[in-house]
Amino acid sequence: MNKLLKVITSRIFLTAALILLQLGLLFTLIVGFSIDRQWVYVTFSIIAILLILYVVNMNSIDISYKLAWIMVLTCIPIVGPVLYIIFANKKIPKALRLDTQKVIDRFKENLPDNGHALIDTYGDRYHMAAFQHYLVDNGAGCAINTRCEYFGMGDDMFPRLLQDLRSAHHFILMEYFIVAPGKIWDSIFEILKEKVTQGVIVKFIYDDFGTITTMPRHFLKDLRKAGIDAYCFNPIAPMLIGSYNYRDHRKIAVVDNRIGYMGGINLADEYANLIVRFGTWKDSAVRIEGEAVWNYTVLFLQEFEVLCGQTIDFAWYRQYGCSVPNNALVTSFADAPTDDNNLGLDAHLSMLYNAKDYVYISAPYLLFNQSLLTAIIYAAKRGVDVRIITPYIPDKWYVHIVSQSYYTQLLKAGVRIYEYTPGFIHSKTWVSDDIVSIVGTTNVDYRSYYLNFECNTIITDKDFALNCRYDYEATLTMCKTITLGECENQYLLKRVMTALCAVFSPLF
Repeated sequence: MNKLLKVITSRIFLTAALILLQLGLLFTLIVGFSIDRQWVYVTFSIIAILLILYVVNMNSIDISYKLAWIMVLTCIPIVGPVLYIIFANKKIPKALRLDTQKVIDRFKENLPDNGHALIDTYGDRYHMAAFQHYLVDNGAGCAINTRCEYFGMGDDMFPRLLQDLRSAHHFILMEYFIVAPGKIWDSIFEILKEKVTQGVIVKFIYDDFGTITTMPRHFLKDLRKAGIDAYCFNPIAPMLIGSYNYRDHRKIAVVDNRIGYMGGINLADEYANLIVRFGTWKDSAVRIEGEAVWNYTVLFLQEFEVLCGQTIDFAWYRQYGCSVPNNALVTSFADAPTDDNNLGLDAHLSMLYNAKDYVYISAPYLLFNQSLLTAIIYAAKRGVDVRIITPYIPDKWYVHIVSQSYYTQLLKAGVRIYEYTPGFIHSKTWVSDDIVSIVGTTNVDYRSYYLNFECNTIITDKDFALNCRYDYEATLTMCKTITLGECENQYLLKRVMTALCAVFSPLF
């Protein structure tokens, strides 16, 4: 009884219930008003047709997203237009878009201006060098003299992160999508509180959607009460609006502009396999130490300035840091729906089109758009060894069904597919040709490419790429190899479910 009471009084339950109630009332009014009023049905049908024409002619929108909404508008002509108007508006509010761009432009001036020279000197001209020039032109930071360490499991990363947080003397910056109570967060929170008492500046950003099911409603107050300068990204209220589509999916930690972390690992116990949710949880992250950390600092401060609405003295943060002699080229970039660029998707496409020998991909979800699917198939057909590892135990069954729907087409093109049998792989690492790697937060899905706030690091370095490849090959020994035969021998009901989920997957 107490457990049930806790559920129905939880923030997520109350928020979802109130939103569903608003939807129900709205649809009841619309349907009720249309009964015996033919003109209402005709009006909404005309609106649906006009919206379909509008969707078809949207040049900047992926075709799979268009198809999903065309199906909604066609199948439910009265309710469909209402759903589209509420949830399909991809435009960021103008004020937020302008404020974000203003901050980005200001911080561009404070990034090193030798990015193009570094790429020409230390980049590999066959592997994404041209794309990295494009990134620098769009505000990415580029640096050398940085030590890079790859973690293939959260179990290995967290002890280092805790150690680095304890070493802070000046400031700590942390930005995460999910924060959950448990040993990991309790340990981090204790360190942050202790550092505040020592005079260390601690700034923290978390996404409200990512924490709504895990942290109490007073979480922000708790952080601020402890002296942490904290902000919540896109706070969720029980209102029927479409802005909940935008989420801060980034994971960044910075210590003294000296040490930085980025990857797919959130602040929750399952990421360290201290609790079991979907079998063994495999994830990845990069730890950098040296000049490239300033790029992580900039990424965080850009977002923080937008949230707090105050001008930040970036020079104070830049005065700290270190240089570690190393020729690894580290390019870090953010991707957000506040502009027309899709840098995360472009990074994946660039690796596929420039690869000569292999591309190894770890992906929890495979919700392809047409451009990425074409690039993967083209790479495999021209002889590139393309391999993909996905989960054997998924966290979302319906997304896993869509992922599996692409298996047959990919296998026929020569792509090798594996499922991680110990459990769930949440890693988003891409590595190619023993020279270039991408470690970050961008998933292979519509949400990451077009809606989320994401961040990624491209590292051009043989030693780092080899570490990524060795971890990938070790993971393959624990995977099930997917064959064409088992994909083609599926019962009819599963094929129908797969087709339906695939059509509507961009809306998930």
